[in-house]
Amino acid sequence: FLAAHQQAEKDSLTTEHGLASIRIGEVLYDRGSYDSALTWFLHARALAATHNLRQVQAYAQYYIGKFNETKGAFSQATKYYDSSLTISRQDGDSTLLALALTSRGKNYISEGKLNLALLNYLESFQLSEALHDSLLFAQTCSHLGSLYMLLEQYDKALDYSRKALLFRGDMDNPEGIAKSCNNVAILYHK
Repeated sequence: FLAAHQQAEKDSLTTEHGLASIRIGEVLYDRGSYDSALTWFLHARALAATHNLRQVQAYAQYYIGKFNETKGAFSQATKYYDSSLTISRQDGDSTLLALALTSRGKNYISEGKLNLALLNYLESFQLSEALHDSLLFAQTCSHLGSLYMLLEQYDKALDYSRKALLFRGDMDNPEGIAKSCNNVAILYHK
């Protein structure tokens, strides 16, 4: 991604430059280098603002939201997720819209706003199902299963947890399979 970033910057390819910045930030974020990742997300956001790059702006806002959620700044995270959601809706980016809805749902759970989380998860579920995105669908089902467990709606929790397990098994996702098996086991114990 660094090479792509350098080449895009050299050739004045602003969209590619911004997206490469996002990808570098993602890698750093996934490795736990949150502050370094934020630097790249802010760089991408600045490029987006300067050159009116809506897709880059939406992704930058999404990842800045994730950064804030990781740091426990939930109201700030919601602000950035909302910005990303607005752009994604306007531009018809269903994948980013589903991701941002799921993240905003997790954020709402952290704030104790379970009904708002449910609304976000259900919309993300519909989008991920329509997109035929197995990974996103499995993640959303897992989140719905966990939320319904918190809401003590165990039949729905089990249904969504089983769906997550089925899709994660098909994708050979060991970590996801373990999480889903754990959720199903807890629900059988209830």
